[in-house]
Amino acid sequence: MTCSSSSQSLAKDGDKRFAPGNILINSRNGNVAVIIDRSTGNVVWRIGPNYPATNPFAPKIVPRPLDQISGAHDVYMIPEDRPGAGDIMIFDNQGEAGFPPVPMQVAGGSRVIEIDPVKRRSSGVFGARLGPGRLAVLQPFISSAERLPNGNTLIDEGINGRFFQVTPKARSSGNTYLRSSARRRCRLFQAIRCRYRTMPTEFRPSHMTGFRRGRRIRSDD
Repeated sequence: MTCSSSSQSLAKDGDKRFAPGNILINSRNGNVAVIIDRSTGNVVWRIGPNYPATNPFAPKIVPRPLDQISGAHDVYMIPEDRPGAGDIMIFDNQGEAGFPPVPMQVAGGSRVIEIDPVKRRSSGVFGARLGPGRLAVLQPFISSAERLPNGNTLIDEGINGRFFQVTPKARSSGNTYLRSSARRRCRLFQAIRCRYRTMPTEFRPSHMTGFRRGRRIRSDD
């Protein structure tokens, strides 16, 4: 389950469902994402668990209606200072989930979906079979996505320990793997971009000094 907070973007337009402080929750096993009004405890917005069936042969254009989301992680509302502010991003693992489990896609593959919460439709999709920004393989659990200030999306393939950026035109930028001291790839639950010089000194591993795009880094954790 993932929890985060709503932003002010949509609330400024008078839609109090998305008021700051309301709670956005995603149930990985239930295929449901909801917003709870903090003051009343009521559910004021929801997607899932029932979606139209995924059509792997449908044209990959947006905006388009939401189709089946399954086993998703890392749902959050894009903050005001970033492109797409007010939209909801979700890493749709397409892993086994649901009560009962929903049918899996024929072609398989995870994806990152940007959702217009008012119209409840996809306003952007990055994923398998979508060109240079595609995810390499199915990620049935963990993984994350973050909208960056420059408009790129930072995607974490959690099982592989791989993270990279995708531009708004779905071109990949950089390719990094997290490895253990034994040179094995590590699983990575969530990747968040931050400036090295703003990190507390005690969290600055010496082997990350001079980190460059595309370089493989090591983790001793």
